Amino acid sequence: MSALPSELDGDVLERNPAYRAALLGLTTKVLPNGAPDLVRIYRDSKDLAYRNKILTLLADCDRVDLAYFFAEAYARERYHSMKLFALRGLAQFATEAEIDARLARLRPSIAKVGESTPLNFVEYEILLGPFCLPYLVDRYGYSSLRATMSQVQAQYNEMPEAVKGLITTDDAGNVIELVAHDEYRLRIDAAISEVQERGRDIGG
Repeated sequence: MSALPSELDGDVLERNPAYRAALLGLTTKVLPNGAPDLVRIYRDSKDLAYRNKILTLLADCDRVDLAYFFAEAYARERYHSMKLFALRGLAQFATEAEIDARLARLRPSIAKVGESTPLNFVEYEILLGPFCLPYLVDRYGYSSLRATMSQVQAQYNEMPEAVKGLITTDDAGNVIELVAHDEYRLRIDAAISEVQERGRDIGG
């Protein structure tokens, strides 16, 4: 019998409100018994919110049969934050050398974010939130993790002040908005103007 709610039995339903509410409302109380069903849903889903939720739920589950899943998820995901959620799970089983090798390939990709998307504050805040890089650095202390966090922090520091501190994450990886919607919009508009002005200055 599944440890998940009955709404999650059968095929993945990405447009069904009851299915979505049931999945996004899950907590780690469904673990470890619910892990196989969560892996099944993850593999069958194209929905980023579903996959993100499942990665945050499974990240600290140390069932040895999840090692391959975490490696698979790391390879599948394109968002750096979701890759690092998978890495948090994988780090329970992988050697330091295996983690180092992945991060050596990841850091150049993260560097491109600052060049191509200078206001990608959401991903930076998630990467620097307590569920992601700070946790990994504190728990494992690998030099590659420290280098990755230093790089992300440096890129974050380059962003306009207006978009810093708009969101954060909690210890479970959930995004928390720190300002009201109106202020959120005003600060993003101010940051866009600042970036545009920087571009004009560079262009002469």
